[in-house]
Amino acid sequence: LPALYRWFENIRFKSRSKHVEITMLFLLVSLTGFAQKRSEKKIHLKEALQLAEKQNMELQTMRKEAAYWKEMQTGVFDPSKTQLSFEYGNINSFNNDTKFSLGQTFEMPSVYKRQKDLYKTREELQGNAVEMKSVAIKKQVTERFYNIVLLLERKKMIGFLDSVFSRFQAAATLRLKTGESNVLEK
Repeated sequence: LPALYRWFENIRFKSRSKHVEITMLFLLVSLTGFAQKRSEKKIHLKEALQLAEKQNMELQTMRKEAAYWKEMQTGVFDPSKTQLSFEYGNINSFNNDTKFSLGQTFEMPSVYKRQKDLYKTREELQGNAVEMKSVAIKKQVTERFYNIVLLLERKKMIGFLDSVFSRFQAAATLRLKTGESNVLEK
């Protein structure tokens, strides 16, 4: 196909008429249709939408991120590590003292609640982003689907017009051979 395209581009027509452009378009559409007939599989819009939503990597990533924020809500209470210390020596008097200490810090409960609210909000935002992306993908797939339908219908129409013009040309040739018309009319 690229070789044919290059060949047609190198041809210099004295007057590029609509007939020449339509013929080239029909030839290219026919050749691409012939090449795709082996792998051509009819698919409905509903199937195309399901397939696009299932296989879109960006949408899958966004869903995983929403699941991440949901999972983060379960681990909000995360106190610091327990600290253990031991001291020995002259701390309070001239005698040797020993001191053991065990400590752990906690935040105020409102901090954990606000952190959980933050994660919940991020999950909701990510869910909204997933919905928006899903709608955008459906819109793009639908537009492209109907563009393909339109092109296929144009291909059928061009094929029909080609057969009509071929019959007209055959009839004009026959009229010329029988002497009912002249070369100019043909």
